[in-house]
Amino acid sequence: KTIHRKPFTRFLNEIRIGFACKMLLENKESITSIAYACGFGNISNFNRQFKIIKDESPSLFLSQHRKHF
Repeated sequence: KTIHRKPFTRFLNEIRIGFACKMLLENKESITSIAYACGFGNISNFNRQFKIIKDESPSLFLSQHRKHF
């Protein structure tokens, strides 16, 4: 906590969500598959953490960013 000024779980979730964003843009896998690949135990928690960190749902992120590729 003292290094990043945030709880470890928040830091870990930010890393996982960042990896998920990269996978969403580069892979054709489903959101559920990506959630599990990034270490989330269930899709509900993944969606909740994604929205907390990115201020949008994974599906909205995907639709807004994938069209630019």
